This record gives sequence, structure tokens and C-alpha cells, in this order.
Amino acid sequence: MKAKVYLKMLACLVGLLTFYSCNNDLEQDKNASVEAQQVQNGQEVSLQENAYADYLELMKSLNSSPTRSMSTAEIPAYYGGCYINDDGNLVVLVKKGEGVSVPKTRAALSRSTIYESCQYSYKELQQVVEDIRQKALEGNNFLYQNVTIYGISEKENIVEVGLLHKNSSTIQEFKKKICDSNKIKFVNCGKIILNDGIDCAGEIKTIRDGKTHNASIGYRAKDKNGNIGIVTAGHFIKVNDILKDSANVEIGKCLYSKEEYYVDAAFCSITSKKHAPTNKIKFMKDLQKDTLSIALAQPPKGSWINMVGMVSKRSSGTIFNASYDVPNSAQKTIYKDVILAKYTSNSGDSGGIVYALTKATNTRYTVGINLGRITYNGITYGACIKAYLINQTFGLTRY
Repeated sequence: MKAKVYLKMLACLVGLLTFYSCNNDLEQDKNASVEAQQVQNGQEVSLQENAYADYLELMKSLNSSPTRSMSTAEIPAYYGGCYINDDGNLVVLVKKGEGVSVPKTRAALSRSTIYESCQYSYKELQQVVEDIRQKALEGNNFLYQNVTIYGISEKENIVEVGLLHKNSSTIQEFKKKICDSNKIKFVNCGKIILNDGIDCAGEIKTIRDGKTHNASIGYRAKDKNGNIGIVTAGHFIKVNDILKDSANVEIGKCLYSKEEYYVDAAFCSITSKKHAPTNKIKFMKDLQKDTLSIALAQPPKGSWINMVGMVSKRSSGTIFNASYDVPNSAQKTIYKDVILAKYTSNSGDSGGIVYALTKATNTRYTVGINLGRITYNGITYGACIKAYLINQTFGLTRY
């Protein structure tokens, strides 16, 4: 059992789903989850600002940033992960026996920071994730037929693997064909099913195969060639498809689109002079003042984030997990570094903006775009593709 010790006591520390795309009817959760909280009345919710400030300082000490994945950082041996607890405090996990290294970073963190001892380092858990990811990249049939999600649960200090059918037979086959590690916990999850002045979260359309497909605008960006446009869901629109507004007026064309190799996203150039992309967010009280920041953020587990889509309008919830891989069995590829959070996602919300608010400065950091929803152990969560990964993939810049 994890031992909780406040920062001032550090010296005493020994040695630290069915995934639904947005065209399915929303399932109502019958059970309240202590792992994540949700606001259902459409109110905008701010990050736990003090804890988030501590988190940023911690990430800085780990040479990590909002523009790259934690897996690329130089992670110290003591570090086991972190999350924000229900009281709004940052919790840092420290591997048992490695606590002597912690004082190097504690000076930058507030006295409310909590430390928990844990069994495994983040590096050890990340290696298990990399082993599973390698099997996915090799196109392993068993993985794509049985595994729906996998990644590090920082609060549990374990690698979680979601199976379509969690039984002893499937688990033994996983250990034999994918990875046999005592650092893995198996859970029940459903498989991925893909579907289907302009402001963030505004309605957009395209026509493909004789059918009209709807989605939401994510955020404004420009590519390395100077094309200005918007980011939205990759499963919504393909390269060279024509982009239309809610009134079926042609406003642009899709230049890049992917629903493989880590992202489900698309970039569409806006060619209509009457439709300039903005950083305004639909459904806000003050469209001129409450705009989307060009700065990116990767908040940890437990942080409050907001999603705005054309159907659900505004929905808020805490992050259940900040980084999962989600296999796409149809294309034998994976979506990487996906956020699961307790916000509502409905038909037409695909591509909608996901952001993190700090009320003190009225700043809305760009987190990513909405992908859909996942039912994980009976609890439904929204899923988000991170902005930093989209921008890296397409060579985009926020402006």
C-alpha cells in the first residue's frame, strides 16, 4: 500500500473500453467514478492551478515540455510518475530505495506537494509499453484482435492493458505472444469503432462516397508552406476532400489527413476570403475575451480539462489517464499518447477543441482535439488526440 508523506516529511521517506467514435449515442454512466469527475451543466472549469504550477516545475526538472512526449525525456531513476489528487494537490511517485535523489527537485515545488512510494520507476513501466508498442508496429494479429488500449497508469504504478475479453485464456496468450511482465494489469475494454470568421468548435462538413460527414473545428494553425487553416479529425476528412461550413458553402480543402501512425487528425487550408480562422471558441460567454491560447499544454492525470464540440457544446471533466495507446484494428496501427477524460462526447463532436483553463490569467491552453469516447471497466470517458503530436506530424504551428 502506498505511503503518503508530505514534502516537509520527505526526509522520513524510505529510499517513492468500448471506444465509440462520435456518431454513436452517448451512454449515460450509472456509477460515479472516484477516478474522474464531470461537469454536466456546461460550465467551464479551471485547472487546479497550484498543482499544475508544481507539475510544470516537475516536468522542467525532468527536461520534459508540452511540445513532446514524456517518453523522450531523460527520466531519473527515482521517478515513478505523478498525478493530481481529489484534493487538488500534486502527488509525485518515488521508487522505493531511490528517495535520496528527490531533494534535487523538491526546492522548486510547493509544500503542498505529496510524495508516495511506489514499486516501479516510470522508465521500467515505459519499457513495457515500448515492448507492446513494438508488437503493434509489427502488425501482430493477436494484439489487434484482442487488445483495445494500453499504457501507464501513474496512480496505480502499473501498465494497464485493455482486453476485449478478459479471461485466463486470453491473458495467457497475451503473455506468450506479446509481453509477459508482472508490471501489467489486465482490464475489460471494448474495441475502437471509427465514424465520422470560423471559430473553434464550429460545425464543418464534407461529402465523400455520396454521403455528408459532419465534425467540429479543433484549432487554428498554419503549415510550413504558409497555408492557414484548421485542425480537425482525420477520420472525418481525407486529403483533397472539399471542406464546407454549416451552410454547405465551400471554404477550403484538406491538405493532410491521417488516422494511422499515432494520430487521428487532419489539416484543412481555408481558401475562402470570407472565412478567416480565429482563436475564438463557440459557446463562450465572451467570444472576444475568452479565446484559445496558442500555447500548448499536457496536463497530468486528475487535471480538469474542457471539450467544446458542435453537439455537446461545452463539457468538462478530470483526466482519468494522460497517456494511452489505442490500437486501430481496422488499419493495424495505433493512436499514441491518447488522453482519457471524464467529459461528454457526442455525434458530431469529432475534432472539437480540448483545452485547459487557468482562471488567474484567463488562459485557455491548447491540449488537443476530441476523438470520441471509450468505455473502460464500465465507465465512459472522452478521448483526446494531443496537439503537440498533431503539430509534429503535419509540421504545423499554432498562431
